[in-house]
Amino acid sequence: MRLNQAPLAFVCSVSFCLGSALLSSCKESKPPSDSEHERSSDADSRDAGSEQLESEDDANSDSSSDRSDDEVAIIDHISCEPCVPCLLSRAPTDNAAWGISLSSNAVVYINRSEDWAPDIINRKLTVVRLSDLGRYFAKVDCQSVPGANWVFIAKPQLFESSVGYLCHQKYKEGMSLQLVDSTLEMLDLATGKVNHIPFRKVGLKENIQVNGDHAVWEYHAEDKSVSIFAQDLKSKETFSVSAEGSLQGGVALSGSKVAFRDGYLKSAEIWLYDLSQRKAQQITQDEELQDSPDISNDRLVWMDTRDGTWNADETYTNSNIYSHTISTGVTERLTSDPSWQEQPSIDGDLVAWTDLRHGGRDAGFWYQEAEIYLKVIGTGQERRVTSLPGNDFSPVVKGNNIVWLHETVPGNRWGHDLYFIPVSCILGKKR
Repeated sequence: MRLNQAPLAFVCSVSFCLGSALLSSCKESKPPSDSEHERSSDADSRDAGSEQLESEDDANSDSSSDRSDDEVAIIDHISCEPCVPCLLSRAPTDNAAWGISLSSNAVVYINRSEDWAPDIINRKLTVVRLSDLGRYFAKVDCQSVPGANWVFIAKPQLFESSVGYLCHQKYKEGMSLQLVDSTLEMLDLATGKVNHIPFRKVGLKENIQVNGDHAVWEYHAEDKSVSIFAQDLKSKETFSVSAEGSLQGGVALSGSKVAFRDGYLKSAEIWLYDLSQRKAQQITQDEELQDSPDISNDRLVWMDTRDGTWNADETYTNSNIYSHTISTGVTERLTSDPSWQEQPSIDGDLVAWTDLRHGGRDAGFWYQEAEIYLKVIGTGQERRVTSLPGNDFSPVVKGNNIVWLHETVPGNRWGHDLYFIPVSCILGKKR
């Protein structure tokens, strides 16, 4: 791998540290087009002779490989004004930045490929170092899935200096496509090596979450049920986090704690699972929709409809963000506006969410003038983060950073720009 003709290990070791003045040298928000830095797909082909997908009783060990120099695009730097929302990625109207993962010093996401030819799609992870807004592309091609008709990557997750991503197999069946299996690869951003993590449970996996010891994911069974599973990355032991045969989702991982949703619509509840003790705990017990949990250390948050009403078409009129402190068992409501607040993200005492108080929903229940809000738990300090025309949604907060998606064209759910701003800029402003 290389960045600016220099070894990636050297560049990352120097640059992957977050300074206090993130944007002190930034001037104007002009992110370059991703297409300007695409390399030819002919340059990133690989051998098919990589490890086979595991079966239920397969005990294959992890394997690793080095990336070639051609698989990382030349680095560039995004220019932004200090304390102004910074445009990290501008997507075409039929494209999207998605699968966002944020750490204290970097953001990684996927730019959906416009080439939907039946070979490999979504072959590029985009990484932006927040210390200097340097951007580069990490090429991946899921070499742990040989022989599949279609392969694409999904759900990148940053953990320390590595990023994990799922490799999905897609097989054509007539005019339709079917997802049949997924495997996990971990790309070390400092060395360029890829570790292939063999799953002992074959099947489609979604919403992967990774820490140093475990991988946790949603398992989609053939009967359309969704369950939560975990695997010890050292021993390779796979175990169930939730009961099989139901509809679980919304997995969030912090340390040894896993938060997830169990059920659907009014039967959905929030659960907590301790990976070290192998114990589950039900957090909510209301006959309402609780969804989109996130967790940070001793506290979890989620979207809750208990304060609103339901319509005949199974849509709801109000939702709020709730918080639960694990050590004390105390649950509190964090928002009170009579509209919709959802998609919470938490890090320490910071909570960000999507808020519809300035707009609402259209006939298809999609957002209208959605904005991002940020709150400090404990002090109660609350600030509006965005004010651009259109929809801002899916925030992720981590340390002194917050990123979110912005709808490129109003009403187009598939065209997403990616924005970033330091949290200190928001909390220091009067709104």
